[in-house]
This record gives sequence, structure tokens and C-alpha cells, in this order.
Amino acid sequence: MQDFALPNGTVLRFTSEVAMLLEKYRQATPTSKEAGGMLFARFNPQLITVERATTPSRFDSRSRFAFRPSLAYQRKVILEQFRKGLHFIGEWHTHPQDQPQPSQQDIQTARECLLQSQHELNGMAIVVLGSDGTFATAWVGVISKIDIQRLSLA
Repeated sequence: MQDFALPNGTVLRFTSEVAMLLEKYRQATPTSKEAGGMLFARFNPQLITVERATTPSRFDSRSRFAFRPSLAYQRKVILEQFRKGLHFIGEWHTHPQDQPQPSQQDIQTARECLLQSQHELNGMAIVVLGSDGTFATAWVGVISKIDIQRLSLA
């Protein structure tokens, strides 16, 4: 498991299964394409547990330096996961860097997602995995309507 501290004292936890799944999509070679997906969690007092992450679908657009998900496919998956008690809390994707950071496009996309989604969240999670595919070097944060905050390992 990987735990990150939110500013309000809540912990954002990624299960080992989610961490291992995301690592499979790291951009380890010069020809690896960006990959990404959605993050789904359950909420308990002071703990948000990411129990499921989706993987790239055949409907997504992928290249070495870009990942564009199919919005229609995403809407379908969000409804399916909600019926199972899981809430959409954000997205993950890879970058071909050792020390990844979200691009301006990443930030804009996450903010648009926050504003267009029907939920009660104050922000959306964003995870950018580097070429090693681990959370040790990943950029993990929360994007709100007004700012962006990188989270620290708890």
C-alpha cells in the first residue's frame, strides 16, 4: 500500500493491487506510449482507499507524449463502478521522465473534470507516474477549483 497525506489529515491510500497495475504501464523504453486511466475509491472517516484503477482502453488515443481518454467510455465505466459502491476520484497517467510533473494540459484537464463531474469532492486526484512506474518517484496531488497541491507520502 502507498499512503499520501491530504491537507485536512485524511489519508489517500492506494492498494498494492492498484500500485502493481499502474507499474505495468510505465514508459520503460524509448518507444513506450503514455498510458492512463481512472481512479476509484471508497470513503471512510479520515481514509480514502483507491481500490480500482482502470487501464487504457482501445478507445483511447495514445502516443509517446500524450494520452487522451475516450470520454464516452469513461462515463460508462464511472456509472458501472458507482453501482459497485466505488467513487471516481481522479485520473492517473504516465510520463517518460524519471521525475514526472503534471503538464499545464494535465492540470487543465483535471480541473475541467472536477468542474464537469457530478460529485461532492473538493478536488480531483492526479497521479503522474515516471519511467520507473513507482509511487516513490510519482507526482501525486489534488487539483481544486483554485489550486494544485502535491501530496507527500504519509
